Amino acid sequence: SLHSSGPVDPTILQNAGKRPTCTQSCLWNVEEEISLLEFLLKSLPCAGNGGFKDTVFKAAVAHLRAKFPVYKGAPRHTSACQSQYHGDLKRTYALVNDLRSASGWTWSDEHGCGITDDNDPQWLAWVHANCKVEKFKNTGWPHLHLMDQLLPGTEKGKYII
Repeated sequence: SLHSSGPVDPTILQNAGKRPTCTQSCLWNVEEEISLLEFLLKSLPCAGNGGFKDTVFKAAVAHLRAKFPVYKGAPRHTSACQSQYHGDLKRTYALVNDLRSASGWTWSDEHGCGITDDNDPQWLAWVHANCKVEKFKNTGWPHLHLMDQLLPGTEKGKYII
C-alpha cells in the first residue's frame, strides 16, 4: 500500500500520466554526414590515441553550421556530432565491413552486396540476424571510403591480434 512507503508527495500525483517532454534530435542528411567525415579526416593529425577530442567536434559544429545554415531537426551541437560519428556511422561501418568480408557474394560500392535472388538463403540469414543489412542488398554506402581512411585496420573478431 502507499501508506507503508511513507507519505505521498502531492506533486507526483499531479504529474501522473503526463508524458515527459523530449528534446528535438538532429536529423542528418548524406551531405552533412560527408561534410562531418571530411572535416574529421582533415583533423586526423589532431586525434590522440583515444580518438578525436571534444575540441575537434566543437570545431566540426562550427564548420557544419557555416556550411549548412539551413537544416532539419535540432541545431548541430558537439554531442550530436560525437553521437553521429561514434554511434551511427561507426556501427554502419562495422556492418558494411562484415558484409564486405562475408563469403558468398562480392561487395560493390555502387550495388552493395548485389543480391539478385530474393530467396538467397545466406542473405536471408543475414537479414534475419540484423535487419539493418537490408538496405545494402543492392545499394552501396557513400561513406565507405571516408570511413576506411578514418578507421584503417579496425578489424574486429576473436582471432585478431
